[in-house]
Amino acid sequence: MVIGLFTGLLLHGIRVAGLSKNKFASAASIGITGIFTTHVLINIGMSMGILPVIGIPLPFLSYGGSALIANMAMVGLLMNFYANRKEH
Repeated sequence: MVIGLFTGLLLHGIRVAGLSKNKFASAASIGITGIFTTHVLINIGMSMGILPVIGIPLPFLSYGGSALIANMAMVGLLMNFYANRKEH
């Protein structure tokens, strides 16, 4: 279920980038989605033992206040880009 929710978040980030008329919003959405993708894949790979342990937290689930605040800010930016997707 957690992997499904992360997949939905990543697909929504790609959708926001495609729908946005603003080039900055589109590029930032791709960057935010890339950060989430990297964190999820590396953390799941570390948990399965196929990647070395480097200390990247799983977004919204791993312990750490500063990572949680940064992840929430990035999701807030994605939500703002989606709300203003039709502006130039």
